[in-house]
Amino acid sequence: IHDTAATSSETAAANPSTANWVCATRNSSTSTLTDSTVAVGTTFKLFRIMRSGTSILFFIDGTLRCTHTTNITDQVVMPMVSAENLEALTKVFIVDFFRYRQYGISR
Repeated sequence: IHDTAATSSETAAANPSTANWVCATRNSSTSTLTDSTVAVGTTFKLFRIMRSGTSILFFIDGTLRCTHTTNITDQVVMPMVSAENLEALTKVFIVDFFRYRQYGISR
């Protein structure tokens, strides 16, 4: 999920004018981007990204906002949290909790 604007390096070309969170999946050099319709703001948000079969589900504050079925890698998933500030403004990025759980593993 991206906080995007015209200066965002990842999504600017596809979504130059949105002020909303953007759901993104990427496989090789091809991305799928969907406007979540949830405005970026200064309040805390709860994000959940879940793989279900051949789909990636994106939840914001407990509500399903996007479902992607294209450009989903079949490689090992390495989740990460990162911040990129391309504006001349001071911003705060707080991660209160981050959990990665892998389901369906057979040993």
